[in-house]
Amino acid sequence: MDHKQTSILSLFVLALFCLAAPLWATGQSEAPSDEQAAAPSDTVVVQEPVRFTDSRGVTVELPETPRRIISLGPNITETVFALNKGDLLVGRTDWCDYPAEVSGIASVGGLQDPNLEALVALNPDLVIASTHVDPEVLSKLESFSIPAVLIYGEESFEGMEDVISGCAALLGAEDRGKELLKDIRSRREAVA
Repeated sequence: MDHKQTSILSLFVLALFCLAAPLWATGQSEAPSDEQAAAPSDTVVVQEPVRFTDSRGVTVELPETPRRIISLGPNITETVFALNKGDLLVGRTDWCDYPAEVSGIASVGGLQDPNLEALVALNPDLVIASTHVDPEVLSKLESFSIPAVLIYGEESFEGMEDVISGCAALLGAEDRGKELLKDIRSRREAVA
């Protein structure tokens, strides 16, 4: 091949790459369907406000499903991941060590004594606390206008179901929450 043919071939390969790169980036293996092509790209998804009454009896209202959450409890962290919402976690406690992916999430300290400065700096939409968190910590967070909920579940299957249901409702993962609860119940029945 002479230099001119090599240059033309290089330009052809570059053009092909430029055309295919957007498909690779979105994970699509083919061109968009007619419906996808006809859909306006600036479609705004309107989210409903989230209203939740926590284990203290405190009702929290959020303008939309939270996108940046901090977990103050290992059971909360594990539940968030089980609901396939681990990507929403921006903070956790030192005690949250499962699943392995949590090691890449910033720690805000202990369960009873989280570092409030570190917590506020993470700019969360919501803090979900568990049993061992001091209620005064939640009051301080609320004074910083950071919504905080306490989800307490007794150490029983029913308590675990309360935690799953509560987290699912807060994170817009009700369908996944129902799947998890169904699986847990079927396993319990099999063991019984």
